[in-house]
Amino acid sequence: MSITNNDIPIFYKKEVLLVQTEDVIYYGLEGAKKLSEKLYRHPGYDVIGTGGCFDIIHRGHIYLLEEAKKLGINLIVFINSDTSFEIVKHRKPYNRYREYIIAALRPTNYVVVFDEETPCEAIKIIKPALWVKGYEYYGKTIPEMQVMRAEKIRYIPREFELSTTKIVNRIREESNANTSS
Repeated sequence: MSITNNDIPIFYKKEVLLVQTEDVIYYGLEGAKKLSEKLYRHPGYDVIGTGGCFDIIHRGHIYLLEEAKKLGINLIVFINSDTSFEIVKHRKPYNRYREYIIAALRPTNYVVVFDEETPCEAIKIIKPALWVKGYEYYGKTIPEMQVMRAEKIRYIPREFELSTTKIVNRIREESNANTSS
């Protein structure tokens, strides 16, 4: 037996299937412009931005998004496209569906996928009230400082000692241990 779109209650469609529409994920600077035109700006309804590669999505990412969402109404997650990812990380992403996963998460209102090395051009278009980064970036120079004033950047303390790099290294170590035994 197969389930059709008509079998799914309307509230479920809104919460889950919305991810499959153009209403949530915007690609490139043109997409950022379309989203910027759509956003409703009103005092108290601030747009919050955060971003990253989000290759292997883990609990630390979820925590960052949850905390960022508490700072405003619309959370926009800026994600490196596969091309941008390769420039920054010098490898292909493991997860080619990162934007869909991030878009499906409860805190996320919108996703902007950018092709440039940094999200700065897309940030200039969207103009978030605040930019959110993990606390591991506190005191470091980040590209977003070029377009966001320092007092408009919030650093979220790490609640979990997780990082994609640590996860990848652990997988490699375990894989190497299994192949050498």
